[in-house]
Amino acid sequence: LKSVSDAHAGAMKVAKVNVEEAPQVASKYQVMSIPTLLFIKNGQVMHQIVGLVPQKKIEKKLQELL
Repeated sequence: LKSVSDAHAGAMKVAKVNVEEAPQVASKYQVMSIPTLLFIKNGQVMHQIVGLVPQKKIEKKLQELL
């Protein structure tokens, strides 16, 4: 995620949440498995990826949403 964040600096924010320390966040977004990536735009979840995925898949989804 660091390299994705660096590549898109200024166009998006990347936040990492420890669901054990913030269970209310996991509950709010219905996170049932980790890792889970949420793509949020204007306060709305636009897409969700569960599990480990290649960086190229993350980049592709970002391009679709930006």
